[in-house]
Amino acid sequence: MRRIACLLCLGLTLLAQDEGEKEAQDAGLGALGGMLGGEGEEAPRPIDFAKVDRRIGRLPALTSKAPRYGLFLFGTQGEKRVWAVVDGDVLYLDRNADGDLTGATERIAGEGRSFKIGDFVDPATGAVHKAFTITLTDDSVRYTILWRGNAVTFGSYGPEPGSYATLAASPETAPVFVLGTDRPFEFEHWMSGTLARDAVTDFKVYVGHRGSTRGAFTTVKDTFLPPEEYLQAELHYTDAGGKKQRTMVKLKERC
Repeated sequence: MRRIACLLCLGLTLLAQDEGEKEAQDAGLGALGGMLGGEGEEAPRPIDFAKVDRRIGRLPALTSKAPRYGLFLFGTQGEKRVWAVVDGDVLYLDRNADGDLTGATERIAGEGRSFKIGDFVDPATGAVHKAFTITLTDDSVRYTILWRGNAVTFGSYGPEPGSYATLAASPETAPVFVLGTDRPFEFEHWMSGTLARDAVTDFKVYVGHRGSTRGAFTTVKDTFLPPEEYLQAELHYTDAGGKKQRTMVKLKERC
């Protein structure tokens, strides 16, 4: 028997196999519907990151020896590509997702290694997101955005400390990030350890969107969901006698 003790945000569907021990990172995680758009819109599909177009139409003359690249996807299908290119103490951000980073409003001077973009008009929906900030650290890229002005969205994250994504040396190797609450949610483990028979495990997850690489997860702060609302986890497993079992757990606790 296992206890799912703590959630960072919403909930999950956990598929576990009781064959000795099972690493928490290998447990199957389901996706939940977010804000799926209006009537007549195509249902969001999983993003195939291998097929994401990594071409940049036009760049300004870069001056640093080691510019860094990252790609943010917007839209319910991830169809709008917003390149972020850090050139020393300057960020070039393709605000309108047209592939041309030479526009007058697309150059943002940094404050140290932090770039305050402020209001950002979604190139897919026209919604205004607030307080968009991108910050580089020695071993990660950190970003926050107030999605549609009310849902705190931030990243990047991985399943354990030190597993966060960083910007890359070329567009071809750049990490791809998916922001917001407009697509179905996915989940990422957070220091969940190992699920083992007859042991108690604190199973914790972020809710949000997976990116193209390990550590490129974007999470949504749980406060956008009313306190009285919660989901349930359904644990599928095989008991010691070989019989398939299911256990339902109410996910009321948030970390």
